[in-house]
Amino acid sequence: MNTDEYDDRPDMSEAAAGCDTATISCDEARAIALEHYGIDALARRLTGEQDENFRLETASATRYVLKVASPAEDPSVIDLATAALLHVAASDNEFPCPRVCIDRRARTATPIVDAAGHPRIARMLTWLPGQPLLTSERSAAQRVACGRLAARLGSILRTFDHPAARRPLLWDVSRVSALLDILDQVPGFSASTFIGGFVTQFEAATRPVSALLRRQVVHNDMNVRNLLVDPHDNTRIVGLIDFGDIVETALVADVAIVASSQITALESLERDLAETVDAYRSVEPLLPAELAVLNWYIAARLVMGMLIPAWHHLRNPSSGHFIPKTEADLARRIDMVRKVMSIRFT
Repeated sequence: MNTDEYDDRPDMSEAAAGCDTATISCDEARAIALEHYGIDALARRLTGEQDENFRLETASATRYVLKVASPAEDPSVIDLATAALLHVAASDNEFPCPRVCIDRRARTATPIVDAAGHPRIARMLTWLPGQPLLTSERSAAQRVACGRLAARLGSILRTFDHPAARRPLLWDVSRVSALLDILDQVPGFSASTFIGGFVTQFEAATRPVSALLRRQVVHNDMNVRNLLVDPHDNTRIVGLIDFGDIVETALVADVAIVASSQITALESLERDLAETVDAYRSVEPLLPAELAVLNWYIAARLVMGMLIPAWHHLRNPSSGHFIPKTEADLARRIDMVRKVMSIRFT
């Protein structure tokens, strides 16, 4: 079964959603790198939902990632991702994530103006080699490694704070009720009734213990595209990329995200979730209240992956970043959600 079916890629705040901008050419990206960072490299466009991203490669095969933020993005949100990466590097220099590069003026964020006259912010990161988990051979050992890495990062970010981390984020699992605000913006969406009913059930099930859930800043996007494995040993996680969806939310939401991304098929769902969650708990024990609602948070993540891609595609038809799910995909996803709702973690 195609594991891409289960990949959800959260990455935008409501403020930046809907900005369909692609105005930086590869030649312009190369010029930005040379002028501001002193890096002479060929540029190749990478996928991106709101940032314009480029892989840079020098003549000596050294690689970097150039990120040019959307004109609509709040500068404080851009700084959030940079500050988080700097915090991780200072707290655990061995953690496998990109490192922030400074420009010729010792800045971590470089103001530019694109060809359309829009002021933008550019950032440079180191490139992490590795194979996306999405295309790798899935295994129990890999799920254990992912669960443990998620708990490790959660511990690192527990001491991190930033004002922009408290911004409203559409993909914040604890705010699944926000889906109701966009349901009517996707006309003819076949799963509307199911999603509306799920949100009601989620709120009723989680509200009694919501005050008992730990809150902190989390990565919020540890999915099969952002996790990188060793191409020669797919059980070894060698990288985690894309810190653009950092947010302060319930810690259990981050557990739900990494767990949901490990589902390989409906038939193995319970096993896949148990192996990932147990690995997380071996590093960071979960509170009884968190275990009581974990199944709801996993289900909510899956539900978000049904609606938000369709909503985003309607607003940004030329971006190509999201491919709306087919009716068959939605039906399978609903089966998954129902199965997760029946699970109890203890």
